[in-house]
Amino acid sequence: MKLLITCLFIAMTSFANAFSYTQNFTQAELQQEVEKVMPIVKKKYFMTITLSDPKIDLIEGSDELGLKSHINVTAPGGLQGDGIVHVVGQLDYNQAEGALYFKNARLIELSLNGVPPEIQPELKKIAQSSLTRTLSQRPVYVLNDQDVKQKIAKATLQSIIVKNQELEITFGIL
Repeated sequence: MKLLITCLFIAMTSFANAFSYTQNFTQAELQQEVEKVMPIVKKKYFMTITLSDPKIDLIEGSDELGLKSHINVTAPGGLQGDGIVHVVGQLDYNQAEGALYFKNARLIELSLNGVPPEIQPELKKIAQSSLTRTLSQRPVYVLNDQDVKQKIAKATLQSIIVKNQELEITFGIL
C-alpha cells in the first residue's frame, strides 16, 4: 500500500510538472531588458526627472528586485541635481499582455548632489510618486508569442522567486 501511494505521488508530481513552463533569467539578462526602456524622462510640477544607467539587483528568496539608477533633476530657477536612486519592487504578471511589470516600487534611497537639503524631502515624495507610476507602466519582460511554450504559458502564472541569483518564473500551461 505504501509503495502504491508513493508511486501515485511521484506520478502526480511528474504529471503536474509536465504542465508547467519555467523561465529563468540571470541578472545580466534582466539588465539587458531594463536597459531597453532607459532612459526614462518624467516631467512633473515643473520638474524634469531623468533616470539612466540602471543596475538590477536580484533579492534572493523573494519575488522582489532592486533597481539602482543615475537620476538627474532639473527645475526652473537653475535648480539642477544628480545622484543615485534605489528602488525595490515586486514583479507583477499581466496575463492579457504576457508581460511582467515592476509594481509596488518603494524608494529606498535618493541622494542628490547640488540640491539644497531643505527641498530634498519634497523631491523624495515627487520621486516616489513618479517612479512608482512610471516603472509600473513599462514591462520588464514580455513573453515571446513566436515561442510555442511561452505562448501557451501565458495562461497562468504559478510563481516568481529569486533563486540561486536567477529570477525563476513558473507558468502553468493548463
